[in-house]
Amino acid sequence: MPDTDDKAKDRMWALLLAGDYSNCLQLARTVIEVRPDDWNARMFEGESLLKLKDYQSAVSAFSECLRINPEFFPALASRGEAYFYTGDYDNALADVEEFLKYEDTPSVYQLASVCLWKKGQTDQAYEYIDIAITNGEQGNAYVQKAGFLEEDGEYREALKYYERGAEKLPNDEKVKGKIEKLKMYI
Repeated sequence: MPDTDDKAKDRMWALLLAGDYSNCLQLARTVIEVRPDDWNARMFEGESLLKLKDYQSAVSAFSECLRINPEFFPALASRGEAYFYTGDYDNALADVEEFLKYEDTPSVYQLASVCLWKKGQTDQAYEYIDIAITNGEQGNAYVQKAGFLEEDGEYREALKYYERGAEKLPNDEKVKGKIEKLKMYI
């Protein structure tokens, strides 16, 4: 069975990028009704559900996408993110580490680091967050590492990473608040 036609795929992309997740989901499901084995539509369904915070349904949609097209590895990263939000850190980590075999993506290293942290594997979490920082995911990754350091009681070092993150994310009020809080304690 052929993949999603270009017109439907372009429309789903446009809806997703515009933040119109409900309509993207509706269009994806319309395509799926006609072509249940359309992996593109399953991916758009999953991405829409992820953005709509229906994480368990997103896991199912990404799983269907991978059942239909097991070589479409970007679905692994997305399913890993959905698993993460359900609190299933083991499956989240398994998916994102499998994804990282195919593509070296800093934001996915960052997600893997948080999964590892949640599982209590702090040394490897630090390794992965450092890879994310080195490979370009600097603003959010600096803030994530600062959070790890803060939880470990390394307040001076955490402050340095929050400040580095604030340079990359100058409008992030949460980061500014963390900096001010740490400055009071140091």
